[in-house]
Amino acid sequence: MKKSTEVLGLKVIGIKEGTDKGVIQDIVIDAEGKRISHLILKDSRGYGFYGLSFAEVLGIGADYVIVPTISGVKKLYESQELLEVIEKGFYLLGATVLSSGGDIIGEVEDFAFNPKGGALGRIMLNNGADFPAEKIESLAGSTVFINLDDAPIENALPEEGIEGDSIRFLLGKTLRSAVVSEDGAFVAEVGTVLTEDILREANLHDALLTLTLNV
Repeated sequence: MKKSTEVLGLKVIGIKEGTDKGVIQDIVIDAEGKRISHLILKDSRGYGFYGLSFAEVLGIGADYVIVPTISGVKKLYESQELLEVIEKGFYLLGATVLSSGGDIIGEVEDFAFNPKGGALGRIMLNNGADFPAEKIESLAGSTVFINLDDAPIENALPEEGIEGDSIRFLLGKTLRSAVVSEDGAFVAEVGTVLTEDILREANLHDALLTLTLNV
């Protein structure tokens, strides 16, 4: 998996020419397919913006994005088809994330994707929450809708017992310290307000007790 923050700012270089065409400025998502559609580039010399279909990408390294030829990089305002794709595309970074219950969970700070094909893998929020792409119900407007209703019964929030008491105590509290589950899959940053969806995710990773000790 690659993170968007590892790709933004990289130069795109063509194998045929051995020269770069521009620097990646943004990533366009195909909302229906939940995968990267195009990359938006800014000319290295400041001459304008370009679009590149992600299907053209051969590899993504630490220093460059490799394509067969830079002729696949098209000027943004010279292709009506490309303009339409860019305008209809979804932009994940900064998008608001809503739960299926109507709660604002946070904003997308980063996301991970498969460099072979561009399929989304995970989204990472500004409050430390982290969701696999399978939890994304839809991408619409500037909002990511997360569906947690399909969580198995054993992973639902407990209503009784010690865990249930913890839920009632934690709901609405604000974290004084960052919390990371033992498996590393759940992360909540300082200042996170604990919503039902965050607590459900914490429960999945046995992090309720750790949260209790840090509010």
